[in-house]
Amino acid sequence: MSLGLEKRHQQLLAQAIAAELPRVTVRNKSFIDASGALLLAEEALPHGPKAKDKKLITDLERYISETPVYDFVYQTLTRELDDKYDPKSPSLSLIQLDGYADPKAVADRLVRDFESLPWEYSLHVRLENDFSKLFARNTKAAPISDAVTLVTPDENFLKMFPPPVEPTDPSLTWALPPWAQSHPQSWDLTSMYLRVNAHGFIGEYGETAPLKEAISELKAFCGIAIGLSSPLNKGYFLEAFQFATAARIGRVS
Repeated sequence: MSLGLEKRHQQLLAQAIAAELPRVTVRNKSFIDASGALLLAEEALPHGPKAKDKKLITDLERYISETPVYDFVYQTLTRELDDKYDPKSPSLSLIQLDGYADPKAVADRLVRDFESLPWEYSLHVRLENDFSKLFARNTKAAPISDAVTLVTPDENFLKMFPPPVEPTDPSLTWALPPWAQSHPQSWDLTSMYLRVNAHGFIGEYGETAPLKEAISELKAFCGIAIGLSSPLNKGYFLEAFQFATAARIGRVS
Protein backbone atom coordinates (compact mmCIF):
# COMPACT_ATOMS: atom_id res chain seq x y z
CA MET A 1 0.00 0.00 0.00
CA SER A 2 1.14 3.57 -0.64
CA LEU A 3 -0.21 7.10 -0.50
CA GLY A 4 -0.51 7.36 -4.26
CA LEU A 5 1.31 10.69 -4.43
CA GLU A 6 2.00 11.40 -8.11
CA LYS A 7 5.66 11.40 -9.22
CA ARG A 8 5.48 15.11 -9.99
CA HIS A 9 4.31 15.89 -6.49
CA GLN A 10 6.91 13.55 -4.99
CA GLN A 11 9.61 15.50 -6.80
CA LEU A 12 8.17 18.84 -5.69
CA LEU A 13 7.94 17.62 -2.12
CA ALA A 14 11.52 16.34 -2.17
CA GLN A 15 12.72 19.69 -3.52
CA ALA A 16 10.81 21.57 -0.82
CA ILE A 17 12.19 19.37 1.98
CA ALA A 18 15.74 19.61 0.59
CA ALA A 19 15.46 23.41 0.64
CA GLU A 20 14.38 23.34 4.30
CA LEU A 21 16.85 20.80 5.73
CA PRO A 22 19.81 23.25 5.97
CA ARG A 23 17.63 25.40 8.26
CA VAL A 24 17.17 22.53 10.73
CA THR A 25 19.60 22.77 13.64
CA VAL A 26 20.63 19.92 15.93
CA ARG A 27 21.88 20.29 19.52
CA ASN A 28 24.32 17.71 20.86
CA LYS A 29 23.89 15.80 17.57
CA SER A 30 20.52 14.53 18.82
CA PHE A 31 18.01 17.28 19.67
CA ILE A 32 16.32 18.76 16.61
CA ASP A 33 15.23 22.39 16.52
CA ALA A 34 13.14 22.98 13.40
CA SER A 35 11.86 26.43 14.54
CA GLY A 36 9.47 26.81 11.64
CA ALA A 37 11.67 25.01 9.14
CA LEU A 38 9.92 22.22 7.21
CA LEU A 39 6.49 23.85 7.53
CA LEU A 40 6.92 25.50 4.14
CA ALA A 41 7.29 22.02 2.64
CA GLU A 42 3.60 21.39 3.41
CA GLU A 43 2.79 23.66 0.47
CA ALA A 44 4.28 21.10 -1.92
CA LEU A 45 1.38 18.74 -1.23
CA PRO A 46 -1.49 18.89 -3.75
CA HIS A 47 -4.26 21.04 -2.25
CA GLY A 48 -6.32 21.39 -5.42
CA PRO A 49 -10.07 20.87 -5.93
CA LYS A 50 -9.68 17.42 -7.49
CA ALA A 51 -11.28 14.56 -5.54
CA LYS A 52 -7.98 12.64 -5.62
CA ASP A 53 -6.11 15.56 -4.02
CA LYS A 54 -8.78 16.04 -1.36
CA LYS A 55 -8.67 12.32 -0.52
CA LEU A 56 -4.87 12.43 -0.18
CA ILE A 57 -5.02 15.33 2.29
CA THR A 58 -7.80 13.60 4.26
CA ASP A 59 -5.78 10.37 4.36
CA LEU A 60 -2.66 12.21 5.57
CA GLU A 61 -4.62 13.86 8.37
CA ARG A 62 -5.86 10.42 9.41
CA TYR A 63 -2.44 8.76 9.04
CA ILE A 64 -0.35 11.52 10.65
CA SER A 65 -1.78 14.98 11.44
CA GLU A 66 -2.84 18.30 9.94
CA THR A 67 0.86 19.03 9.31
CA PRO A 68 1.87 15.62 7.93
CA VAL A 69 5.15 16.56 6.21
CA TYR A 70 6.50 18.46 9.21
CA ASP A 71 5.54 15.75 11.72
CA PHE A 72 6.79 12.88 9.57
CA VAL A 73 10.16 14.46 8.79
CA TYR A 74 10.69 15.79 12.32
CA GLN A 75 9.80 12.46 13.97
CA THR A 76 11.82 10.43 11.47
CA LEU A 77 14.95 12.54 11.93
CA THR A 78 14.48 12.44 15.70
CA ARG A 79 14.42 8.65 15.63
CA GLU A 80 17.47 8.46 13.40
CA LEU A 81 19.50 10.75 15.68
CA ASP A 82 18.42 9.13 18.94
CA ASP A 83 21.72 7.33 19.53
CA LYS A 84 24.02 10.10 18.24
CA TYR A 85 24.05 12.12 21.47
CA ASP A 86 27.28 14.02 22.13
CA PRO A 87 27.18 16.35 25.17
CA LYS A 88 30.20 18.27 23.87
CA SER A 89 28.82 18.97 20.42
CA PRO A 90 27.59 22.52 19.73
CA SER A 91 24.46 23.30 17.77
CA LEU A 92 25.00 22.40 14.14
CA SER A 93 23.03 22.50 10.94
CA LEU A 94 21.61 19.08 10.14
CA ILE A 95 23.63 18.96 6.93
CA GLN A 96 26.86 19.21 8.98
CA LEU A 97 26.20 15.78 10.49
CA ASP A 98 27.54 12.55 8.99
CA GLY A 99 25.02 11.06 6.60
CA TYR A 100 23.09 14.31 6.09
CA ALA A 101 25.53 16.40 4.03
CA ASP A 102 23.50 15.95 0.83
CA PRO A 103 20.04 17.43 1.52
CA LYS A 104 18.70 16.21 -1.83
CA ALA A 105 19.61 12.59 -1.07
CA VAL A 106 18.14 12.85 2.44
CA ALA A 107 14.96 14.45 1.11
CA ASP A 108 14.56 11.80 -1.60
CA ARG A 109 14.86 9.07 1.05
CA LEU A 110 12.34 10.78 3.34
CA VAL A 111 9.83 11.17 0.50
CA ARG A 112 10.18 7.49 -0.47
CA ASP A 113 9.35 6.54 3.12
CA PHE A 114 6.53 9.10 3.24
CA GLU A 115 5.03 7.68 0.04
CA SER A 116 5.13 4.14 1.50
CA LEU A 117 2.60 5.09 4.20
CA PRO A 118 0.41 3.93 5.84
CA TRP A 119 2.39 1.62 8.12
CA GLU A 120 0.92 -0.95 10.48
CA TYR A 121 1.64 -0.93 14.22
CA SER A 122 0.71 -2.99 17.26
CA LEU A 123 0.65 -1.31 20.65
CA HIS A 124 0.72 -3.44 23.80
CA VAL A 125 -0.15 -2.73 27.44
CA ARG A 126 0.52 -5.38 30.07
CA LEU A 127 -2.49 -6.12 32.28
CA GLU A 128 -1.27 -6.74 35.78
CA ASN A 129 -3.69 -8.69 37.97
CA ASP A 130 -4.66 -12.28 38.85
CA PHE A 131 -7.06 -12.58 35.93
CA SER A 132 -4.22 -11.65 33.57
CA LYS A 133 -2.06 -14.48 34.94
CA LEU A 134 -4.95 -16.97 34.66
CA PHE A 135 -5.67 -15.88 31.07
CA ALA A 136 -2.00 -16.22 30.12
CA ARG A 137 -1.90 -19.83 31.32
CA ASN A 138 -4.91 -20.89 29.27
CA THR A 139 -5.35 -18.65 26.22
CA LYS A 140 -3.03 -17.25 23.55
CA ALA A 141 -5.38 -14.72 21.93
CA ALA A 142 -8.92 -13.42 22.35
CA PRO A 143 -10.15 -10.80 19.82
CA ILE A 144 -12.26 -8.04 21.33
CA SER A 145 -12.82 -6.02 18.15
CA ASP A 146 -11.17 -5.46 14.79
CA ALA A 147 -8.55 -3.27 16.47
CA VAL A 148 -8.25 -4.74 19.98
CA THR A 149 -7.07 -8.21 21.07
CA LEU A 150 -6.03 -9.77 24.35
CA VAL A 151 -2.81 -11.71 23.75
CA THR A 152 -0.23 -13.78 25.64
CA PRO A 153 3.38 -13.65 24.36
CA ASP A 154 4.63 -16.89 22.81
CA GLU A 155 7.47 -17.86 20.46
CA ASN A 156 5.84 -16.32 17.38
CA PHE A 157 5.01 -13.17 19.33
CA LEU A 158 8.66 -12.78 20.39
CA LYS A 159 9.85 -13.18 16.80
CA MET A 160 7.48 -10.48 15.61
CA PHE A 161 8.11 -8.15 18.56
CA PRO A 162 11.66 -8.73 19.89
CA PRO A 163 12.41 -6.91 23.15
CA PRO A 164 14.01 -3.49 22.60
CA VAL A 165 17.76 -3.30 23.05
CA GLU A 166 18.80 -1.44 26.17
CA PRO A 167 21.48 1.25 25.82
CA THR A 168 25.01 -0.01 26.61
CA ASP A 169 25.70 3.32 28.31
CA PRO A 170 23.35 3.80 31.33
CA SER A 171 23.58 7.56 30.88
CA LEU A 172 21.71 7.19 27.59
CA THR A 173 18.54 5.77 29.16
CA TRP A 174 16.90 9.12 28.42
CA ALA A 175 17.31 8.37 24.71
CA LEU A 176 14.76 5.55 24.90
CA PRO A 177 11.22 6.47 23.85
CA PRO A 178 9.20 7.78 26.83
CA TRP A 179 7.08 4.61 26.98
CA ALA A 180 10.23 2.49 27.42
CA GLN A 181 11.96 4.45 30.16
CA SER A 182 9.81 3.30 33.09
CA HIS A 183 8.82 -0.17 31.89
CA PRO A 184 10.66 -3.50 31.69
CA GLN A 185 12.66 -4.12 28.54
CA SER A 186 11.45 -7.71 28.21
CA TRP A 187 8.05 -9.29 27.70
CA ASP A 188 6.33 -10.95 30.66
CA LEU A 189 5.42 -14.41 29.36
CA THR A 190 3.13 -15.01 32.35
CA SER A 191 0.90 -11.99 31.74
CA MET A 192 -1.79 -11.00 29.29
CA TYR A 193 -1.37 -7.92 27.10
CA LEU A 194 -3.94 -5.67 25.54
CA ARG A 195 -3.01 -5.20 21.87
CA VAL A 196 -4.34 -2.26 19.87
CA ASN A 197 -3.62 -2.17 16.13
CA ALA A 198 -2.88 1.19 14.53
CA HIS A 199 -2.66 2.31 10.91
CA GLY A 200 -0.58 5.25 9.65
CA PHE A 201 2.54 6.74 11.24
CA ILE A 202 3.60 6.83 14.89
CA GLY A 203 6.77 8.62 15.95
CA GLU A 204 8.72 8.05 19.13
CA TYR A 205 7.76 11.45 20.55
CA GLY A 206 4.52 13.38 20.29
CA GLU A 207 1.10 12.08 19.34
CA THR A 208 0.05 11.51 15.76
CA ALA A 209 -3.53 10.67 14.77
CA PRO A 210 -3.12 6.85 14.92
CA LEU A 211 -1.76 7.00 18.46
CA LYS A 212 -4.63 9.24 19.55
CA GLU A 213 -7.07 6.76 18.01
CA ALA A 214 -5.35 3.88 19.83
CA ILE A 215 -5.70 5.78 23.10
CA SER A 216 -9.41 6.17 22.39
CA GLU A 217 -9.71 2.41 21.77
CA LEU A 218 -8.02 1.71 25.09
CA LYS A 219 -10.26 4.14 26.96
CA ALA A 220 -13.32 2.53 25.41
CA PHE A 221 -12.12 -0.92 26.49
CA CYS A 222 -11.41 0.32 30.01
CA GLY A 223 -14.79 2.03 30.21
CA ILE A 224 -16.61 -1.15 29.22
CA ALA A 225 -14.60 -3.22 31.70
CA ILE A 226 -15.39 -0.78 34.50
CA GLY A 227 -19.07 -0.57 33.54
CA LEU A 228 -19.43 -4.35 33.54
CA SER A 229 -17.48 -4.76 36.78
CA SER A 230 -15.17 -7.04 34.83
CA PRO A 231 -12.39 -8.95 36.63
CA LEU A 232 -10.13 -6.83 34.42
CA ASN A 233 -11.24 -3.76 36.38
CA LYS A 234 -8.34 -3.16 38.74
CA GLY A 235 -6.38 -0.14 39.87
CA TYR A 236 -3.78 -0.67 37.17
CA PHE A 237 -6.20 0.88 34.70
CA LEU A 238 -5.26 4.26 36.12
CA GLU A 239 -1.87 3.63 34.56
CA ALA A 240 -3.27 2.03 31.45
CA PHE A 241 -5.23 5.18 30.67
CA GLN A 242 -1.87 6.92 30.20
CA PHE A 243 -1.36 4.85 27.08
CA ALA A 244 1.44 6.93 25.59
CA THR A 245 3.68 6.07 28.55
CA ALA A 246 2.37 2.57 29.35
CA ALA A 247 2.34 1.08 25.88
CA ARG A 248 5.07 -0.63 23.93
CA ILE A 249 4.86 0.20 20.24
CA GLY A 250 6.06 -2.08 17.47
CA ARG A 251 5.84 -1.48 13.74
CA VAL A 252 4.47 -4.54 11.95
CA SER A 253 4.85 -3.39 8.32
